[in-house]
Amino acid sequence: MNIAKGHDERVKKLVLAIGKASYPRCQLVADMGLKQGSRYIFRHNYLKPAYEMGLVEMVYGNVPTKPEQVYRLTPKGLALWEELTAPQPAKQERQNACPHNNVDCPCTKEGCPRHGKCCECVKHHKEHGKKLPACLRGIEWEL
Repeated sequence: MNIAKGHDERVKKLVLAIGKASYPRCQLVADMGLKQGSRYIFRHNYLKPAYEMGLVEMVYGNVPTKPEQVYRLTPKGLALWEELTAPQPAKQERQNACPHNNVDCPCTKEGCPRHGKCCECVKHHKEHGKKLPACLRGIEWEL
C-alpha cells in the first residue's frame, strides 16, 4: 500500500495502535508513547495523513475536537493493519535465516538445489569432501 512519503512510519504506527478497536485521541497518544500535551502534533502528523488517505475515520461525525470523539480504521485501514500484522512466510524466514544467503548467487551449476543458499552449499561441499563451490574459488579458505 502506498503511504504518503514522510508520513509512512507515523501512519503505520497509528494503524497498528488502533487495530480492530475504536479509541479516543488521548488513549491513542498514550498507547503510542507520545506526550499528552502534543494534541496538535498528534492530529497534524498522525491523524490528518491517515484520515486523508482514507485509513482512519471518526465515529462521531467530522468533528475532531469533540470530547467523546473516537477513531477507528476504515476497511482500507483494516487491510493495511492485516498486511502489517501478517506473519512472514516460512520460506522467506528460512531464506533470510543465514546472513550469507545470496539471491544473486554466482553459482554456475544449473539446477543446483542449494542455489542462493550459500551456507547450505558450503556445508554440503565440506561434508562430501568436495572442492570449494564455484562462487568461492580463488578465496583463501580452510576446509
